[in-house]
Amino acid sequence: MSGLTGERVIVVGAGIAGLTAAFRLKQRGCDVTVLERNDHVGGRMSTVRRGGYLIDFAASILPTSYTQMAALVADAGLSSQVQPTNDLIGVLRDGQIHRLHGLGPMEVVKTRLLGMRSKLSLARAFLDVRGYRNPAYWQDLSLAYSSDTESAAEYAMRMLPGEVIDYLVDPLCRDLFLAGADEVSKVDFLFLLGAMMGTSFFNSSRGISFLAEGLAAQLDVRTSATVKAVAERPTGVTVEWARDGEAAQVEHASAVVVAVPAPHVPGICPQLSREQIGFLSSVCYAKSLVVSFGLARRPAEPAMWLHLPGGKKATDLICLILEHNKAPGRVPEGHGMVTTYWVQNWSRSRWNDDDEQIGKAAVAAAEAVLPDISDDVDMMYVRRVDPGVAVRPVGGLRALRDFVSSFSPSSRVQLAGDYFSSSCTNASLCSGEAAAANIAARLAGKSAAA
Repeated sequence: MSGLTGERVIVVGAGIAGLTAAFRLKQRGCDVTVLERNDHVGGRMSTVRRGGYLIDFAASILPTSYTQMAALVADAGLSSQVQPTNDLIGVLRDGQIHRLHGLGPMEVVKTRLLGMRSKLSLARAFLDVRGYRNPAYWQDLSLAYSSDTESAAEYAMRMLPGEVIDYLVDPLCRDLFLAGADEVSKVDFLFLLGAMMGTSFFNSSRGISFLAEGLAAQLDVRTSATVKAVAERPTGVTVEWARDGEAAQVEHASAVVVAVPAPHVPGICPQLSREQIGFLSSVCYAKSLVVSFGLARRPAEPAMWLHLPGGKKATDLICLILEHNKAPGRVPEGHGMVTTYWVQNWSRSRWNDDDEQIGKAAVAAAEAVLPDISDDVDMMYVRRVDPGVAVRPVGGLRALRDFVSSFSPSSRVQLAGDYFSSSCTNASLCSGEAAAANIAARLAGKSAAA
């Protein structure tokens, strides 16, 4: 895959999108440097270590349907760090947890969570999902803009009985987007449902950061490096960046990938048009408080992922991940760990509270699902994730389509990030691959012309 030897490329951002772009460009022979403003790599796909507990910072679940991620793992020589993980999903209804192995059609047929009428109604929805299993959507979901005409809730109300909305559609939207089904586009919902439906899961005993850290180990990554400006010139790109306490540096490159959250892009790319800046500034990210607590004893619950009801029965607590059931090596021997995710309003209202207050509230809410755990808590860790998940309103894919169309694939400056598709790790990764492919084609064309 070499052929671009000597071409200098700078990648801004060491999240999974930026690291993927950097790795793919290095494979093609480019001299690549990654600049990251934080003191660690991975962004929302990173892992924190606390007293024997490995705590995934934001992203947590990796379905085997993430085939692009699996290919990257293999290409980076990291397959030995991956292991299958528990695929048991629990759904709480009227005080009882109903367990399914994944969300496949046969599991839905067998469960007592839903009545027969509801199960029959899901057959049409499962057929609809197939229409959104287009690999190109991982890089650019705006290809499906013509279907972006209603919310997931409006779609579900046309198609499905109320119990399906309360125990499947709304909980999944809350889990995946931190937003209710009425706030999420039908396209985003069906696309990610297709990724989850019938899948199993994988992860690593090293934490979800195994991929970001494994890629970074093979790259020139400079952390605590804040990029001030990226400017495209006729013969290349200049990048101004600095570390705290150091003089600013200006570097020249053949091309640049800017892989940062959408609202951060305009501040470092002054050449963007007013319309492009308007779109990037309008991308809405949910603030998210994520609370993990270690337990001296493991709860008896065998599921890895617990969904709580949506609709009128919804609580501020969205779901729980039982980390000790997810992958070996995440907790001290014999211990357990639970991670809780919350609706946006709960996170906003407690954002400035101290960690102890937030942790106590989280444990109290989780205890309603997993009784008698409060006495076993021996570790607490609170994350303030901002930006969190990008939430796109109905009709937002048209704006994304206009934005994508406004960029030339031959530009020396390419963008990557979770806002090009549904906001998840695999989509971010795919956007990085797309940006790398565009730059490689541009540089190869330049070389051929020379």
